[in-house]
Amino acid sequence: MADNELQDPWEPKTVRNMDVVGTVERFDRFAFDMAKFESAQLNEITQFDMTRIQQYNMAMRTYVDTLNVAPLMDLPFSYPSMYTIVYLTEDFEFDTIKNKALRDILRLYVNGWVQMSRSESADKSNGFLSYDVHRFHLIMDRIDFYIASYINQALPLDLPESSSYIDANG
Repeated sequence: MADNELQDPWEPKTVRNMDVVGTVERFDRFAFDMAKFESAQLNEITQFDMTRIQQYNMAMRTYVDTLNVAPLMDLPFSYPSMYTIVYLTEDFEFDTIKNKALRDILRLYVNGWVQMSRSESADKSNGFLSYDVHRFHLIMDRIDFYIASYINQALPLDLPESSSYIDANG
């Protein structure tokens, strides 16, 4: 196993950068809500849940883009300070979600918070380094592309044999 192999997406529990904490906690909160969607137990994503996903994606982009252009703060009396990341999804089994398309989006959200929480930006007091913002946008662009090119084109599917199963890992 490689030293950097991801074992626990809910680590680290603390970082020095308040903007990274806010980003990670938003990814996590939106993931928590998506895991509770009606769509999580269906083979389709309802129009209401899709609207929410798109609103979450826009909120994520707006938050990071706003903080990315905000003036940096000089915090000599409070740095280094460790900020606790409060995860709502800690130990949640995303693979129990029946909806595979929603699971795909959730995996991207998890990757978003993992990349940010382990980034070089996480060691700063505030603000983001350009390559961490770029990595964030690549993930968000992938989600938007996936929605437009797959979900909106291929779903819903008629899956009569697997639609009423109990074991969501099928």
